[in-house]
Amino acid sequence: MNNSQISPKLIPVKKIDAHIDALYVILKNRKFNISSNSLPSFNEHKLFVINNPYRYWYLIEVDNSFVGSMYLLKDNCIGLYVVDQNENVIRKTIEWVLKNKKPLPEIKSVRVPNFHINLTPSNKIFTTIVEDMGAIPIQLTYSFKK
Repeated sequence: MNNSQISPKLIPVKKIDAHIDALYVILKNRKFNISSNSLPSFNEHKLFVINNPYRYWYLIEVDNSFVGSMYLLKDNCIGLYVVDQNENVIRKTIEWVLKNKKPLPEIKSVRVPNFHINLTPSNKIFTTIVEDMGAIPIQLTYSFKK
């Protein structure tokens, strides 16, 4: 199967060992991070999954293997990570979100009216994909280290 024929399945995350384990493997294999710079313990991770803070959360499956995860936050942010940076999987996952989910209504100064995505500047593949899909940069975010 060539790259353009890959059809990812989005599997809703459940509080089961198989999903908790798969998400931990994905987390351990991350090359790009925005919100976390250190790997939590497995028990911390398990508690996080059990207390799911996301509006929607999915494992991304290709050929019976979990290759990434995607979540939507209540501020309309899309969180997406694909372990091997497969461009087709990234693109099709974003297309699935835009087709099948609606952003929550805008709340001035709290929530923007559209879906948006935060990317680390070093992830050039992802940046190219979202810009090619018509996304436009709306801000730069900087972090102050303690």
